[in-house]
Amino acid sequence: MLSEHRLLKTKDYAQKSRYMTLEGVVQKTFFAFGFALFGFFVVWHKYGRALMDFTDLNALVALRRISFAGTFFLMGLGWAVCLNPSWAPYTTLLYSWVEGLTLGAISIIVESIYPGVALQACLATGAVFFSILFCYLSGFIKVTQGMRRFVYLGTFALFLFYAINMVLAMFGFNDPFALNDGGLLGIGFSLFVIGFCSFSLLVDMDAIERASRARLPRHMEWYCAFSLFVSVVWLYIEILKLLIKLRKRKR
Repeated sequence: MLSEHRLLKTKDYAQKSRYMTLEGVVQKTFFAFGFALFGFFVVWHKYGRALMDFTDLNALVALRRISFAGTFFLMGLGWAVCLNPSWAPYTTLLYSWVEGLTLGAISIIVESIYPGVALQACLATGAVFFSILFCYLSGFIKVTQGMRRFVYLGTFALFLFYAINMVLAMFGFNDPFALNDGGLLGIGFSLFVIGFCSFSLLVDMDAIERASRARLPRHMEWYCAFSLFVSVVWLYIEILKLLIKLRKRKR
């Protein structure tokens, strides 16, 4: 027979299990990155050596198809999850795996042109992420309502800017603003976006903490993990772009 203390403890756990927790978000974020790494290494194992040794140009074609199809799939699924957070428990791991495939394809192509740049981008991303985490946990940087508003509006503006660039590229206007070359304007833009991504991570961490205090439904753990994962991936891509621009400048 269960003691009264055990019954109360069980009831308390059942009530807590209905709501999201910080521990749950951390756990699910690790799952998301684990699936992404799995997808990354699947692509790297299949196509990495062939492309690096320039022994199979078909690998380049396959990698471009993976990166192109993956990007559009992720855009659609990402918007679906943002509009329907309750989908996050069923889509986050799929999103992470496809993101790993896509990033793997992009990283191999870039690595074949600029050796070592993908690893440098990974290390720099980790350094920036843990620096931001330390600043947030230590209270060195406080997230204010103004910062949240800046990140929300800035994210929309950057997305609109990238969408316009993509449409222009489809009509043959590649890099009309000269932001992808090794010039000072392009490097400056990359530094600005990397700084913006850092603020986005701060806002994500603040949102996760506030959501756990507000006792939101448990499925929001997956949504918060999804949001944090997307921000870190965005940071990696922008750092990768910056390193490529710096390599171009040296040539």
